[in-house]
Amino acid sequence: MQERRNKGLCFNCDDKYHPGHRCSKRQFLLLLVDDDPAPMELLAKLDLLSRVSHELAYFPPPP
Repeated sequence: MQERRNKGLCFNCDDKYHPGHRCSKRQFLLLLVDDDPAPMELLAKLDLLSRVSHELAYFPPPP
């Protein structure tokens, strides 16, 4: 990064940086936020199902 700064290059493209510079290759950045609690609820249900199935499959030793 320091080398690019010393050469006066843009950090996003290889063009010379100057006030008002616009990169020749445009980038579109998109951030998605997933606030859906469903995956955590699903994991909790799967954990419960796993524990119940293990308990149902348990056969006590003969007396």
